[in-house]
Amino acid sequence: MSGLNTEDLAYLRATHEEMLPDKCIICPYTLGEQSDRGKLIESWPETADEIACGLDTQRATEVMLSDKTVIKAHGRIRLPYGTSVDARDRIKITERYGTDDSVLYEVVGPAMKGVSGVLVNVVKVQV
Repeated sequence: MSGLNTEDLAYLRATHEEMLPDKCIICPYTLGEQSDRGKLIESWPETADEIACGLDTQRATEVMLSDKTVIKAHGRIRLPYGTSVDARDRIKITERYGTDDSVLYEVVGPAMKGVSGVLVNVVKVQV
């Protein structure tokens, strides 16, 4: 059985991205300045551009983290191939099915990288 050639992969990835109905911003985890108590302040700045994504809240699942902790994920977010996302990042949904939205999710567990895209489990952040 032969693998996919470069043209097939490019077509697969482009089709995947075209089918993503939502938009989001990746908010990378950063450690900033020290607080008055000497602790580094965590933040998740909205520095990236808006990208296509697909939020699926119908597939809540349990995710086992590296320390064997089990967390119930509220859903999954599909992202375009090559999207860089870390297990400590947050993702802000900015548009859901063509309607403006503003819901923040935190990535739980490692990103699952496939041939056509990236999939991450997420929990909703209460702000």
